[in-house]
Amino acid sequence: MNQKTIDLKPMGIGDVLDYSIEVFKSNFKTLALLTLILYLPWVFIESLINGSVLGTNANLFGNMLKHILEGDYNGYLDEIGTYGSDSFSMSILSNMTSFLNMCYGITIKLVYNAAIIKIAYDYAVKNQKQDFSFNNVKNNIKEGFGFMPRMMGNAFFFNLIVLGAYYISIFAAIFVIFFALIFSVNLSFDQLSAGVLIVFYIMLFALLILAALVCTAFFWVKLVFGANAVVCENASVFDSLKRSWNLSKGYFWQTGLICLFGFILFFVSGNMLTAASLFVSTISKALFVLLYTVTNILNSFLYPFIMIFITLAFINIKIKKEGLDLEVKVQSMFQKQFEVNNSVNYNVGYNANNNANYNAGGEYFND
Repeated sequence: MNQKTIDLKPMGIGDVLDYSIEVFKSNFKTLALLTLILYLPWVFIESLINGSVLGTNANLFGNMLKHILEGDYNGYLDEIGTYGSDSFSMSILSNMTSFLNMCYGITIKLVYNAAIIKIAYDYAVKNQKQDFSFNNVKNNIKEGFGFMPRMMGNAFFFNLIVLGAYYISIFAAIFVIFFALIFSVNLSFDQLSAGVLIVFYIMLFALLILAALVCTAFFWVKLVFGANAVVCENASVFDSLKRSWNLSKGYFWQTGLICLFGFILFFVSGNMLTAASLFVSTISKALFVLLYTVTNILNSFLYPFIMIFITLAFINIKIKKEGLDLEVKVQSMFQKQFEVNNSVNYNVGYNANNNANYNAGGEYFND
């Protein structure tokens, strides 16, 4: 580990972004090797499978649209028949990939996340820049496996709460719409009133779905720092959830904006490249699978950035809410004083030994 000079201070979103770039660049080799070992193999396999499924579907729908525009309805029906025969196998393959992705997401990927969080936290708070070596990366992975049981517990309850909030909200929205429709069936309307009522139900459905998304986002923001609490503060599963909930209290909107910014910065930009490659599927499915896979591989090396970004947001709230910067400065002062005292004691002892040896030598010479 190398010591680095750093001055922790409260940061805005722009400062968090700048500092995230610095941490990412300074530890890029280590993060890249972690990605090669823990993340890239699965990304490669998943990209090949999903690319094949997406390429097949995009090619079929592209041909359907082409036949419709050309007025070739026989060709359109043939494409539907082809889609029907392929859809079952594609569905099984897609579902299998989703299941494997879920298994990877609650096991090895959590080790990967923990290693990234630890590197970012040590760099920002403990002033330690990790030297690039295979042994250090091996130690990072070993430490990540040490956090794995609690990371799995945190991930389980995080998804249970967030997804539970989402599905309950969606169910409530459908429930309200269903009973509103039953109530309206018994009423008599003219044509204009019926049209207004349809527009009203569409707007109501959109608002309820939006409310469901807001409810889901609320719990996501409140619990997003759970993994950071596990790695950075050695918190237990339930304590990590409580810690994240309490830490975001009073900083909900700031946390939400930072998370939204990080989402737009990484996921949307990465998916834009993926979406752009879909146009190639009309030319060649093999070329699309290749571009899709290459795009996801490049995005995988950028994935650590979003984890660093969230970790620095976690540190920033600790600075603003708990004075982490002052705590680090005090610890640094005590550490320096401790080193000075040790140096003084060493010099005093060394000089005393020299004097004793000199006097003993003199007495011996005199004798």
